[in-house]
Amino acid sequence: NFLMSNEINYNKKILLNLDGYQLNVFVEPIKKILSEYPIKIALHCASLDDKKILETNFEKNIKIYCYEEYVRENYKEVKAEDFSLFSSLSGLSIEEIDLAFEFYKKYYFHPIVKKSKKENISKKRAVLYFNFYKKIFKEFNPNIILHEHTGGTGSKILWNYCKKYNCDYFFIKGMYFADKFIILDHKNFLSPFFDSKSLKQYSDKEIQDFKKEYLNKKFLAPFEIHSKKINKTKFFKKIKNFFEKITVYRRNFNEINYLLNRFPPIIDGIFFKILSKIKKFIFNNFISDNVNLNEKYVTIFLQVEPELTVYSLQHKLNLIKVIKNLSTALPKNYFIYLKEHPSQHINSRFRSLSFFNDLKKIKNLKICKIDLNSTDLIKNSEFLVTGGGTAAFESILLNKPCINYGQNFYLNYETLVNLKTENEIFEKVGIILNDKKYEKSFKISENKNINFALNVKNSMLDGYLFLSKEIESIKFIKENERLLYNSLKEILTKITNKN
Repeated sequence: NFLMSNEINYNKKILLNLDGYQLNVFVEPIKKILSEYPIKIALHCASLDDKKILETNFEKNIKIYCYEEYVRENYKEVKAEDFSLFSSLSGLSIEEIDLAFEFYKKYYFHPIVKKSKKENISKKRAVLYFNFYKKIFKEFNPNIILHEHTGGTGSKILWNYCKKYNCDYFFIKGMYFADKFIILDHKNFLSPFFDSKSLKQYSDKEIQDFKKEYLNKKFLAPFEIHSKKINKTKFFKKIKNFFEKITVYRRNFNEINYLLNRFPPIIDGIFFKILSKIKKFIFNNFISDNVNLNEKYVTIFLQVEPELTVYSLQHKLNLIKVIKNLSTALPKNYFIYLKEHPSQHINSRFRSLSFFNDLKKIKNLKICKIDLNSTDLIKNSEFLVTGGGTAAFESILLNKPCINYGQNFYLNYETLVNLKTENEIFEKVGIILNDKKYEKSFKISENKNINFALNVKNSMLDGYLFLSKEIESIKFIKENERLLYNSLKEILTKITNKN
C-alpha cells in the first residue's frame, strides 16, 4: 500500500545500486536530486572500477559499499565450513544461492579451478555475500533498496536480509520500449505505478494508433538495440578495452576471478564467441525447420538465458517436460513451433545444439529460424507458451491466448493463463481449446486487450536505460538525463511513501 503524497519522505534510508552501464545514465540525474533534496542515501556497486567513478561523482559523506573491495579484503579469512551456520540461519541451500552462477556456467567460460575446490569456493562466495550484506544492514540499515537488476548470485541472500529487516526491495527493468522502463517490487513483481483495477479507457483512434505503431516498427529489445550500437564502435577502442580486461584478469589469482565471476578474456571473449557464431550457423542451416503458417500450431517462445531464467521466472519448471507434455496434450493435427529468442546470441551465447536436437525428437515439433517474424508467428498461432517476456505482451495486442510460466506486473490479465507445474499444461490446453466461454473472451475483445496494453505502456517511466555516452549526441544525453531525473523523482516519491 502506498500513501498519497507528492513529496519524498526524507525519513527513509535508501540503498541505491549503481554499477555497470547504469553509471552512464543515472549518475547525473541522481547528483541533481541529491543537490535539491535531503535524501538519506548510500550506494552499492560491484567492482572497484565502479567505485572509482562513484567516488569521483559523489560527496565523501555518501557511503559506498563495493562488493569487490569487500571480497579482496576478506576472502582469505573466510572458510567454506562457515557456510553451514549461515545456511541454517537463513534456510538457504548452496544450490538456491548458486542458481545464477550455475546458469552462467552454461554459457560463459570460467577460470580453470580444480573440481575439488569449486564447491568450497561457492560456499566461500556465499559467506562473503552474507557478511557483505550483514555489514550494510548493520552500518546503514536501509528501509528501501533500489536495484537495477535482481537475480545474481547474492540476490537470494540480499532478499533474505530484506525480509529479516523489513526492508522494501524494488528493482528497475528495461522492457519492450527503448525509451521506457519500469520498477517492480521484488516481493510480488508488481509495479507501484500500475493498478489493473483502475485502467484508463482510451479512444478507438488512440488504441489503433498504438497497435499500428508497436507492431509495424521492427522491434528489438532495448538491450539488443544498445548492443548493436556498441558493436559499431571503433575497432581500436575495442582492442584497447579487450587488453584492459586481460590486464585486470591477469593481476588476480584464479580464486579471486572465480569468486568475482570474472571470465578469462581470451578464451571466453574470443574462442567462446566464435563458437557461439558457429553454433548459430549450424542452427540456421542444419537444425531449424521450414514452417507453414497455415498449419494449426502453437508457438513456444524461449527466453534469454541466463538473465531471465534466474530472476523473473516464477516457477522453476523443467521446460523440456513442459514441451513434451504439451505435445501429448495437443490434438493430433496440431504442431508445436519453437522460436529461439533473437537476443540469445547477442546478450549471452548460443544455446547448446544438443538442446535443440533433443527437442527435434518430438514428432509434432518444428524449430523456427531465428529471423522468422515473431508477429506473423503470433498472428497465426492458436495460442502461445512463454516465460512472460515480449511474447506475452504481444499476445495481448494480437488477441491471442497465452500460457505463461513467468511473473511480471501485468500477467494476471484475463487472456493470460499462469502455469505453475509441468503437468498443469494438460488442464491449460483444455481450457483454451475447449472452453467456449474462455475462447469467446479472446475473440471479441481486441480493443479491450489493446487498451490494457496501452495502460501497461503508459504506466512505465520515461528514459533510456541503455545508451553509451561515446555514441549518442550531447543533446540526446542531456534530454535523457532530464527524463530520468523526473522519473527518479516519481520513483522516490512513490516508494518512500509506502506503508
